[in-house]
Amino acid sequence: MVYLLLYHSYMRVRILLVLIILSIACNQGGKKANDDRAKVITPNAAITSGDYAQLHLAINPQDSVVTGYYEDGTRIRDTGGQQFACIFYIEGKLVDSTAKIRTYFPTDDKHIIAGELHIVSNQKVSIKLQDDPGGCRMTGLRLKDTTEVFTLDKKQTWQAIKYITADRASFYAADNEGSKENAYMIKGDIVYIDKIKSPWLHCTYINAKGDSAENWIRAVDVNTAH
Repeated sequence: MVYLLLYHSYMRVRILLVLIILSIACNQGGKKANDDRAKVITPNAAITSGDYAQLHLAINPQDSVVTGYYEDGTRIRDTGGQQFACIFYIEGKLVDSTAKIRTYFPTDDKHIIAGELHIVSNQKVSIKLQDDPGGCRMTGLRLKDTTEVFTLDKKQTWQAIKYITADRASFYAADNEGSKENAYMIKGDIVYIDKIKSPWLHCTYINAKGDSAENWIRAVDVNTAH
């Protein structure tokens, strides 16, 4: 009788152990299935060149190089000028849905803040940096402590966003030296490039008042991606 009781107890323990093992296996399998489904439902998205509020992004479809420019500031009530400004340039290369990026103030690529840009969807990207660019916290943008999501406001045809590195960069009416115009830009000015015809770039320049001009410039007058 005692033997039978011990045997039944032993069998119950074995059955309980089998059920526990099966439960763990099912949970692991379910987790893997959920992970696989998460991968499947992640949209096959791509960065769209355009305006994401104060963030402007461009993607070159030929080499997947991402460039961008962010500018925002708090205004002085009486004059309308900027009391605090948050300005930085972005460059990186997209691999799958992530780009390792370098950010810095235009023309000052010696002081780099690294980070990552992720594609959230065809209409959204997120950015996280290792530190906050100068002045950005005063404008409410915190890229070190939080991952900021930017939503596309207006689609553009830009292939790159660059800044002028020459002290003076002339405009050209066409992609040749004979079409040089009197108008010019200065070092640090931002240009939005929609056509690349080496060694020429067709771009849009927007001044502080919001007025824009489209023309050709020489590629040698702008920064090159690292």
